[in-house]
Amino acid sequence: MEREVSVKYTSTGELEGYLSLIKFDRVAHPLYVQYEGDSICIVDDGYSWLQFFPDHRHFSITTMLKEDQSVIQWYIDITKENGYDSTRGPWMDDLFLDLIILPGGKLIEKDQQELEEAYLNKIICEKDYRLAKSEFHQLIHRIKNNELNIEKLTEEHLTCFNKIK
Repeated sequence: MEREVSVKYTSTGELEGYLSLIKFDRVAHPLYVQYEGDSICIVDDGYSWLQFFPDHRHFSITTMLKEDQSVIQWYIDITKENGYDSTRGPWMDDLFLDLIILPGGKLIEKDQQELEEAYLNKIICEKDYRLAKSEFHQLIHRIKNNELNIEKLTEEHLTCFNKIK
């Protein structure tokens, strides 16, 4: 796999944090995911992943883009915290729950069973379990009510990288 990675800090819009852009120049094999019987390619030659790790928030967003910059999906991880390390770059402490948004607005809730198992097996504490559930439901509410305009956020973030070509 050949890829390029760029990292920037953004303070545009309501959210501040680190951005990471991964451009997949050449991949050995395309990567597909399955949602309700549909197969969607999320990695192929020329595709990009734009990751956002907002400061003081409990989520991160990965926008998966085709070569022509059209959005394949937004993948939101619920996190305990996000941070930055000068050696490794931006990072997140994942809390298992995920939310996928497809172009057109369809929401797919993911990994609720993983969260339950992590809590029951004491991989995460009750405080983190409650945080994950609360953040997950707040994000769904904000997205459905357009309080978090994910499309606009993506445009702002792409502008930070001078609109990938």
